[in-house]
Amino acid sequence: MLTAEWGSNPLLVGFWAWVYNLPSGDGWDGFWYNNALASGDQLYPTGLSKYYDVHSIDGLFAYAFEWLWVLLQSLLINYTLEIPLDVWIALFNGASLEEVWKIFIFYSPFSSLNGSFPSFVAEYFGVEMQDGWGILNN
Repeated sequence: MLTAEWGSNPLLVGFWAWVYNLPSGDGWDGFWYNNALASGDQLYPTGLSKYYDVHSIDGLFAYAFEWLWVLLQSLLINYTLEIPLDVWIALFNGASLEEVWKIFIFYSPFSSLNGSFPSFVAEYFGVEMQDGWGILNN
């Protein structure tokens, strides 16, 4: 969702910030933190800055890879039975489908259970988010 919302805009903004900082000597090492936008993103990260360091070459490459991966998956979704490529790869690598019903009930945008109520129900059933965090423990 994050890369789909921002698209290629961070790549363009990051590239031009890098070009703008080259004459001052900041940016030749692959980092350009000597500006107000970078300082604000480091002090109070919001949106994309929480997940990617868009003020460095490494961060822009990480974002570009993720953005291209999401774009590829969205182009192939009609050929993968409407199942994302990530899911197919996980299944071929031996992922379990034991508790897949929880995804359709608690995470589906079309579920009638969305809102604050299903969080308590999900906690009861032990639904985990990424990296083993419980749904209410974040």
